[in-house]
Amino acid sequence: RQAELAIQNRLKYERLLALLESGIAFFNKKQYQESELEFKQVLTIDPENKEAKSYLEKINDIIEEKRNFEVVRIQTEQLYVHGIASIKKKDFERAQEDFENVLSLIENYKDAAERLRSIDRLKKEYEEQQRVAKLKIIDVQFEKGLIALNEMKYKDAIASFETVLTLDPKNDLAKKYIQTAKEAQDQIEEERVTEDSPYYSIVNSLEVSGKLLYDKGEYSESRRRWEKILDLFPKNRLATEYLLKCNIKINPQAFTDFSEKYIAEGRALLKEKNFRMALQRFEMIKSIQANYPGIDTLVATAKAGIGTKPAANVNVPLEEIDRRSRLGIDYYRKGGEDNMKLALQQFKWINANDPDNTSALIYINKIESQLRVGAPEPEAASRLNPNQEKLVRTHYFNGINYYFNNKFDQAIAEWRKVLAIDPNNAKAKMNIRRCLALLKR
Repeated sequence: RQAELAIQNRLKYERLLALLESGIAFFNKKQYQESELEFKQVLTIDPENKEAKSYLEKINDIIEEKRNFEVVRIQTEQLYVHGIASIKKKDFERAQEDFENVLSLIENYKDAAERLRSIDRLKKEYEEQQRVAKLKIIDVQFEKGLIALNEMKYKDAIASFETVLTLDPKNDLAKKYIQTAKEAQDQIEEERVTEDSPYYSIVNSLEVSGKLLYDKGEYSESRRRWEKILDLFPKNRLATEYLLKCNIKINPQAFTDFSEKYIAEGRALLKEKNFRMALQRFEMIKSIQANYPGIDTLVATAKAGIGTKPAANVNVPLEEIDRRSRLGIDYYRKGGEDNMKLALQQFKWINANDPDNTSALIYINKIESQLRVGAPEPEAASRLNPNQEKLVRTHYFNGINYYFNNKFDQAIAEWRKVLAIDPNNAKAKMNIRRCLALLKR
């Protein structure tokens, strides 16, 4: 019996030695799961075996460290992917924060450092693209506004110039032409009432009854209808025309007084070079009394004014305007702020001497918009010295490390150190709020 016990103990001892040797070999090969199994078998044979317990503690530490590293790696990858997505969305501030957090968790992770360095360049390229696109819209809308204004499409002109102002609020040319278009639009709305007007049903019924009464020869009653319209819209064209017709039938002298006033308004419009409005007045008088003295000459003058755009300064030869135009274009194409200013001088001279020169107006708008929209905002001077900036970065990234290890209180403490140095640090404030929300505080 003693011999059997001795043999069993010997076999048990040899088995224990073999397991220890095998476990150590697996451990040295970093095959920790296999090593762990061997040492656990040792403890089933000898529960107090110190060597097996020591190795199992080491293995647990290594596995825990690998598990933690894997968690950090997953979090790092999520931040890395989010950073790439932020760049695609042109959210460069968030992208910078993401890649900085990546590098604080795992140094040299993939190409995060290179991507972080490229953010400033990408941001500048995007800002330049936005600037160019913005200037292009300004140019297109300004030209559309001028065309619409020339074609008397005042609502379209106002819409185009207002678009210019939303992109370039200091554009004085757009402001000027909006005012011009609005005044012309108001004039038209006074001269005729359209279906979209709240007064249309009233005015239309008065027009219909006024025409019927005139055709029946009831001129006094007809005149009352037209006068009611003129009480609402003093410059209504149709009402004015029929009122004049009624006055001719009732009292020729009243028509003479009214027509003289209308002709005087037309002459004043000619002096202001508002040829279209002047023509409307002259043609109305001509439609009522075709042989009105001098009316044919006035109509011809207004029509001639519409078809021509003479230079304001007749003493300046067209060759000089052309020369300055070419010079301005050359300066403009060379680019650069100084050349732009020289080009602007030329086009402003042309505009002063030839106000209707559309090409000069377009170039003035282009250059002034580029000088305003294209001018970079001066960078705010840093309020922190180099040592303070270093401390801010250190505490900030310490907080990031604590955050990803779920040590929210320690993270908050680090970010509060950041705020003690830089009270306006938006990232630290935002991260503190995140932690407090997670802690339900």
